[in-house]
Amino acid sequence: MTDDAAQLGDGVDRGEASSVVFDRWVGKAAENIDEWGHQDEETLLLAIQEELGELTQAHLEARAEGGDPARVDEELDDLGALLLQFHEVREVTQLAE
Repeated sequence: MTDDAAQLGDGVDRGEASSVVFDRWVGKAAENIDEWGHQDEETLLLAIQEELGELTQAHLEARAEGGDPARVDEELDDLGALLLQFHEVREVTQLAE
């Protein structure tokens, strides 16, 4: 068992699963760029804040109000994609300086 798995307490090896999730986030980020173009850091930060709120709401509703747990994963994918986009924009900005 890896240290990460031990910390999560379930003994599950997440190496393959995390790769699948990352690939999904990369694909979602590409879709976002196709739809909205490359956005600046401030716009992405606002979108990240909005998605974090939606993730929090989905989580709380799933736990306490009988909401759909799959919505948590959907919101997490949206947030993950935006975080990757933000990271990419920061790298491009730093290279240009």
